This record gives sequence, structure tokens and C-alpha cells, in this order.
Amino acid sequence: MRLFSRVVTAVVLLQQAYGFSPRQVTHFETSPKSRLARRDDDTTGVIGGTFDQLIDHDERSRGTFKQRYWYSLNYANGTNPPVVFISPLDAEAEQVKFWLHDDYVIGGMIARRIGAVMLLFEDRYFGQSSPYQ
Repeated sequence: MRLFSRVVTAVVLLQQAYGFSPRQVTHFETSPKSRLARRDDDTTGVIGGTFDQLIDHDERSRGTFKQRYWYSLNYANGTNPPVVFISPLDAEAEQVKFWLHDDYVIGGMIARRIGAVMLLFEDRYFGQSSPYQ
């Protein structure tokens, strides 16, 4: 319990040190040029790839599979920007990767506000990120 209290205290202090407050975090402006609002699938600037993911993290001998990911630097500022992770929920990520190029979804609003990289992983067993054919 002490560790939890210390972690919460550290997070609150870091938020204050970096200028974040609950009021700031809850006031996002949406862009009038939002691609999602226009239902545009423009993915300019969205970069994709795969990495070798363990099938079983407890039994490395079971091998790996290719897990897909996409990221966007559209809102990234500085040489070491934060990362906003977006999950496609239970869907093929290919269908929602345009979220990385849009500030209408909450992840885009946050990334634009804090100058972050946006990152999207395709969930295991969805799309082409399945350990089994």
C-alpha cells in the first residue's frame, strides 16, 4: 500500500512539474479539418511494420509470430516526445489506422496537445496478427 501511495504522489508531482492539471487535460479542441469527421481514410505520414512477438511469454520455445503496428509522427514535437498508445479494440487495425492521422479521436487530441507520437498495435488474433493460421 505504501508503494502505491508513493507512486500516486510521484505521478501527481510530475503532472504539476510538467504543467498538466486536471482542468487542462479535460479541455481538448477538435480541429475543424478533422479527417474522421469527413470520413477520409488519408493515412499520409502513418508508418507501419511488424515485429516478432512471443506466442507464449512463459514458454519461449513455442516461437513467435509477426504482430503488426503503425505509428505517426504528425503531432510529435522535440527529440524525445511522449507516446500515445491507441488500441483498435477487437478489430483489424488496418480498418482504423487512419485514427493515427486524426485529431477527432481522443488519442489524436491528446497527441496534438502534448506533442506526442501516436502508436497503434493490432491485437493478437485479429487481422494478420495471429500466431496461428
